[in-house]
Amino acid sequence: MTQSDIILAAPVRTAIGTFNGSLKSVPATELGAIALRETLSRARA
Repeated sequence: MTQSDIILAAPVRTAIGTFNGSLKSVPATELGAIALRETLSRARA
């Protein structure tokens, strides 16, 4: 089996806010998952 490199050509960012802002209750892993899902969605377009 060969190993392939994965390259994000159009990365997606999560929102950036102040500490204790509106996204404070959302875990970092969930924010990352949202960004990853959107990146994959755009790649299929």
